[in-house]
Amino acid sequence: ARPKPSISFERWRQGNRTPRRHSPYGYCWYQGQLVEDHKEYPTVQLMKALRAQNKSIAQITSELNKRGIPTRRNKLWSYGVVKAVLRRLALQER
Repeated sequence: ARPKPSISFERWRQGNRTPRRHSPYGYCWYQGQLVEDHKEYPTVQLMKALRAQNKSIAQITSELNKRGIPTRRNKLWSYGVVKAVLRRLALQER
C-alpha cells in the first residue's frame, strides 16, 4: 500500500521493512536487508561478463536459454527481462 501524502516516507518505512514486494533478480530479503541470493547472483555475474564482452541483449538472452538457466519463475529468459536486469545493474554501478 502506498503511504498517504501526510506521512513522511521514513516514518512509513519504519512500519514496512521491505520497500518492494519482490526483490530484484539476484537478490533476496534477509532480516529486512537486501542481500545477494546464492542461487541467482551467479546468473547476474554471467550477464555482466557477457555484456562486458560486448554481447547484445539478444545474444545474452540466447546464451542464458542455451545454458538452461531458468528465470526465477522457471521460464525462458526474454529480451525485456534481461534488459531490465542489466539496466538495474548499470544504475547500481553509478
